Amino acid sequence: MINQKLSQSVVETKKLVSPPLVNYPNYVSDFTLALRSEITVARKNGGQKAFLTEGKHIGQREKWVFYSFISDREITLPDDTEVKLEYQGKEHVGLIVANDGFTLILGLDSYVGEIISTLVMQTNPIFLLEKLIERLHASQNLAANNKLAYRLLQRLDLSELSSPSQIQAKQLLDKISLRSGQPLEYNQYQLQAVNSVLGRDISFIWGPPGTGKTKTLGLSVAALAEAGQSILVVAHSNAAVDVAMVNIGANVKNSPLYEAGKILRFGIIRNQELEKYPNLHVRGVVEKQNRLLMVRLKMLENERKDLTKKSRVENISSTNLRLITQRINSVTDELKQITTELHNLELQLVSQAQVVACTLSKMTIASEVFQRQFDAVIIDEASMAFIPHCVLAATLARQRVAVFGDFRQLAPISQSEETVAHKWLHRDIFEQAGITDHVETNQPDPRLVMLRTQYRMHPAISAVPNKFFYKEKLLNGPMVEQQASRVTRVYPSPGEAISLFDISNMLAYCYSDSQSHSRFNPVSALLTTNIAYQVSLQAAQGGIGIITPYAAQSRLIHKMLRDLKLIDKNVKVATVHRYQGSEQDFVIFDTVEGPPKEKVGKLVIGGMDSTAMRLTNVAISRAKGKFISLFHQNYMRTNLGQSDIFKHVFEHLAATHRPKTLTWPTSYGLNVTSNFNLSLPGVVYYPSSTAAAKDIEADLLKTKEEVAIYWPADVKARQLFGINVLRSLNPEKVHFFISGAGQGEFSIGLKNTRLWQNRLQTTIGLLGIDRNFLWIFLCPKTDFPNYPVIRLALSETVKLLHNFWELVPEKEGPTIGDKIAAGQSPIGRPCLMCGGAMWLEEGNYGPFLRCTKCRNSKSLTKNDVTDFARLHGIMCPNCNGQMAGRKSDLGLFLGCTNYSITKCNGIRFLQEFL
Repeated sequence: MINQKLSQSVVETKKLVSPPLVNYPNYVSDFTLALRSEITVARKNGGQKAFLTEGKHIGQREKWVFYSFISDREITLPDDTEVKLEYQGKEHVGLIVANDGFTLILGLDSYVGEIISTLVMQTNPIFLLEKLIERLHASQNLAANNKLAYRLLQRLDLSELSSPSQIQAKQLLDKISLRSGQPLEYNQYQLQAVNSVLGRDISFIWGPPGTGKTKTLGLSVAALAEAGQSILVVAHSNAAVDVAMVNIGANVKNSPLYEAGKILRFGIIRNQELEKYPNLHVRGVVEKQNRLLMVRLKMLENERKDLTKKSRVENISSTNLRLITQRINSVTDELKQITTELHNLELQLVSQAQVVACTLSKMTIASEVFQRQFDAVIIDEASMAFIPHCVLAATLARQRVAVFGDFRQLAPISQSEETVAHKWLHRDIFEQAGITDHVETNQPDPRLVMLRTQYRMHPAISAVPNKFFYKEKLLNGPMVEQQASRVTRVYPSPGEAISLFDISNMLAYCYSDSQSHSRFNPVSALLTTNIAYQVSLQAAQGGIGIITPYAAQSRLIHKMLRDLKLIDKNVKVATVHRYQGSEQDFVIFDTVEGPPKEKVGKLVIGGMDSTAMRLTNVAISRAKGKFISLFHQNYMRTNLGQSDIFKHVFEHLAATHRPKTLTWPTSYGLNVTSNFNLSLPGVVYYPSSTAAAKDIEADLLKTKEEVAIYWPADVKARQLFGINVLRSLNPEKVHFFISGAGQGEFSIGLKNTRLWQNRLQTTIGLLGIDRNFLWIFLCPKTDFPNYPVIRLALSETVKLLHNFWELVPEKEGPTIGDKIAAGQSPIGRPCLMCGGAMWLEEGNYGPFLRCTKCRNSKSLTKNDVTDFARLHGIMCPNCNGQMAGRKSDLGLFLGCTNYSITKCNGIRFLQEFL
């Protein structure tokens, strides 16, 4: 009876607006063009390569063998994406099961051992995009609900739309509560949202941070299921689907549908909370119904582990190894048979379930889902989903579509800059349907319900997004301030929920990674990690989240946390994009921006409809008890415009919560007291180069393989540390890589030296030793030496900074000494006649190259002249910069390589040296 009323309410709504269907194929054509443009960019970029380490076998489900890994970079692809893997020279197919930024769970197509030291993963979203195109074209048939999908895309004329009659959700929720014996808790806005989901064919539930959006989704699903409706729940990530199922499980755990295994999570479960509801998991139901098969499966898995260990015993005989290998192959074959049988049983359960929950990717790939029709489809995290994905989900609904999300948080991620991609892949479904415009213009939209009471943030924190992003419509829950008190009372700023640090005086320079061009700021990263470390010492039970706009900074801080073992202490770092949907007791927001960058990054530029707005909102609203931020206030004030929301938010924060201006323990020779202490294991701060000199020399004397130096112009290195110690290093074992405009400072006759010009332009000095130690001279001015020097002994961090700063050439190549020792030509190519070394000689018409063996000669090139300068350590007479071969009407000469940067016009002529 209730189901009939629900269906009738939808019919009444449809009568109000019945758009023509002729345009649906046109939409599909547009979607296809947009997705094709995304595929083109993905193919051009070649996907993302990541090196995965610390692989551990954690189980097996369906056809996949699961391993956990740590990635060297943040992974942004959605869950259920197939990837290519390479391990020990063999290629494998993999599946992203769970993606937490740097921590991954992958499914491999076969078992490769208990431990995987290193594995290469090649990611590319092309497969999913092509499948989405295929499904959209198939959705044009009569089985799909084109009409409902079309209506989802429409910007309705509000003057013609009245509110439909609503079925009271309360009677359904009361029925559920009565059966469970426990009252269901919800506020008036959550009840209104459930009413809207039940009473409309299309509804939008706007859930700002901490307002119980997923709880409301769980109540809506429970009410729909109680009314006899079939429901599909989809979301962008496995984590979001798991959280949704936890909330659904809390409401249906005593229902006949739950007991019968008719409410199922389709996909891989990671959330331990779901273990309380085993009947929600497809595998849990299969195990319950096939106990003997599961016992056999576990016996075989244990046997394979034991056999694998035995096969690795030292001095095992070839006969025993052959027998063990044969048994491993036999066990593996039987395991494949059992997992295939279990997989088929799972698919059968899914096809018969009344409620199915999975990712959007799974919905697109799995025929058990996309070939079905459901009474209702609920889309969670809709602001992050491509519009075509939302439309495809809507075609699977017979009667209603409910869209849950927050259009003030993160938008879909698209790489294509084509106009059609901006229209359909960069925007979200809220904007397309006109919801965003109606909110901006204060027009009530009957399709929209806003959840207004937030239960996450301390009121001082929630006041910021409330003011800038939610038009003062958010209300604070009754106990939210008391719940946050244990966090607010500890460092930093005890008693305050917001703590700001101005790093304008900390020489916090911002750079771009030489490969990805993503921004990073080493000093800001150190300060951020230092705060996280201090917080972890005082608040052992509190979760600490570090958020940054840039992937390179996220990688850098992640390496620091791993070196310091803080990952094990509930400290997590990620870009803003990886943090949507999560929360932490403490949030540290590292803004990264600073000099010498002339412009701020694109991610923090823009007004209320920009990425900057969404990033800022997500960063602040993840914090439950304390929001901490580091920013270069002087740089922000100078470089952000009045139209930039980032500027307005941070000016407001600075006005209401006075920032603490940090200074190093020395203030560059000035009599200023420090208010900051860098106290990280493996990091040593020196107030001046004089204080650091002895330790620098001690580190250099321990060099085994490599010294990498970047040195700026106009700085006398020998006055800052004893560079003559470099001469004492073993020239047969130690290689020197020297770059920077001031590399001439190190022209002291070092062998095995490669002088080269990287793309780094900065005033800091860098000294790397064996990629284990890195000395950073923050402002090495000879005439004013009291500037800070930092020593990093964090091995993973140091290696990454070597990479970011290009301290060593990617292709190292032979040094001049190597060439001479190998009988090769130190200048230019070997002689074409006999292969002998070529050498410079003076002729009647200028310098030329002559073979030292057969006396064959050839003309000079610019590259030959550059080699000659490197060999003799010839530097610019004006700025001491590196010189390179140049050519004019008068012939070849040496010109300063800094001309394009500083306009230095220093030149040298070859005749000076012949």
